Amino acid sequence: MRAFSNIILSIAASCFSASFAFADTITVCLDGTCDFTDPAEAAKVLLSGDTLEIAAGTYLLEEPLLLYGVNAHVRGAVDAVGNPATILDAQGMTQVFANASATGESVIENLVMTHGYAEYGGGIFISGSSLIFRNCHIRDNHAGFQGGAMFLTNGASLTLIDCKITGNVAEHPKWDDNGSGGAFWISNGTLFLIGSQVTDNFAVTGAGGIGSSTAGAVVLERSSVCGNVAPGAAQVSGGTVTILGGCIEVDCDSCVTTEPADLNFDGSINVTDLLLLIDMWGGTGSADIDSNGVVDVSDLLILIGSWS
Repeated sequence: MRAFSNIILSIAASCFSASFAFADTITVCLDGTCDFTDPAEAAKVLLSGDTLEIAAGTYLLEEPLLLYGVNAHVRGAVDAVGNPATILDAQGMTQVFANASATGESVIENLVMTHGYAEYGGGIFISGSSLIFRNCHIRDNHAGFQGGAMFLTNGASLTLIDCKITGNVAEHPKWDDNGSGGAFWISNGTLFLIGSQVTDNFAVTGAGGIGSSTAGAVVLERSSVCGNVAPGAAQVSGGTVTILGGCIEVDCDSCVTTEPADLNFDGSINVTDLLLLIDMWGGTGSADIDSNGVVDVSDLLILIGSWS
């Protein structure tokens, strides 16, 4: 019996080891000391569960960083104050990032994504996938038709946490009166904005901020959509919009969002918020006040420090 038990334990240990054998960390840096110097080339070797770490610097892309059928963690570097220090620059030639047909959820963090161009989704194109973007700046991208910064379709689910989406444009270079959704266009999918800002984007025909078909949905949690420019509904148009302590305003000076520790969005931070945080302890969600991926003691301390 002991011999049989040892065999079972050996098999279990082998399976346990094998389950982790496929998870790898791929590194990218400009000086040639990492696995790759080109983030787009590095992305081609990623398997589901892998991590792609991209060192600080400006990377000039000639093709998008593409995750097709793969869920992975793509992580850039930050500067001394926590701002993203890894810049992916598509040089006006292509999209910066694309994700399609992935199972599971990918996490993208600490990146500046800029100077992308495409007809749909100038900076980023997401189809039928679930992603979280954390601490990313998506700026100065250009779409010919829809979604200057991003285009979502085929039931895509996108969550942006502590991100800034600015200076993106939807305007066709040849055909007049084409270009909507200066920052986002949601063909079919859901966009969650948590502690994020969508500002100073432009579209020719409508929705300088977020444009959507009837199959799109937007949830604003402590996020602002303001200062975007387009004829008609300059900030948000189409789809369904849910506001949880967020705001949609023409003038950003008039846009007020609730404190991150106000978990029930009632304007006060009190025992109700504390109970909500305790209920989410060890997990993720709105009680992850510091956006580190887990509800823990640091979130509790922030809540107590904000008590009103």
